[in-house]
Amino acid sequence: MEDEQSLTKTFSSECTTNVDIQPRHKIPETRNFEPYLVIWCQSNVSSIQNTCCIQLELRRTINFIKTFDNIDECQQHIETIRGDKIILIISQHYVEALLSQILDLKQLIAVYIYDENEQNDNRNKPCQMIKGILSNSNNLIKQISDDLVKLQKTDDREMPMTIFDQTAT
Repeated sequence: MEDEQSLTKTFSSECTTNVDIQPRHKIPETRNFEPYLVIWCQSNVSSIQNTCCIQLELRRTINFIKTFDNIDECQQHIETIRGDKIILIISQHYVEALLSQILDLKQLIAVYIYDENEQNDNRNKPCQMIKGILSNSNNLIKQISDDLVKLQKTDDREMPMTIFDQTAT
C-alpha cells in the first residue's frame, strides 16, 4: 500500500501541463541497447499528456519506448524488430485489428491493454499473451514493472554459460 502511495505521489509530481511534442518525422531514430522495449499503440491522441507522464514513470524500469497512433505503422515496426523482446501497450480500440496480425510473433512477449475510459482493471483476458487489461495508469506502470523484473530473472537463469578450465590441456 505504501509503495502504491509513493508511486502515485511520484507520478503526479513529475507530470507537467506543458508537453512539447515534436512531429514524428523530425525525431531521429535511436537504437535500443536493452533486450526489452515498449511499443505503445494508442488511438486516443487527446491523452498525449497522460501518455507522456506514464512514459516518464516507465522509463525508470525500461528505457526504450516507442509510441504510435497509426495501427499500420505500429504493425510494420513490430514486424521489423529482430532480437529485442517487445512489451506492447495497446488501446482497446486496436485490440482486434492488431493482435490478430502479430500475436504469433516470437519477439512479442507481453501485451497490456490500456484504456483510461474503462472502469474495471484486469477483466477477463482472452489469451495468455495479454498480461493485463487496465484503466488506471498507476496499475499499468506497476504491473509492467513487476512483470519486467520477473522476465529479467527468467532471462538471467536461461543465459547460457561455459566455464573453461585453464589448467586442462
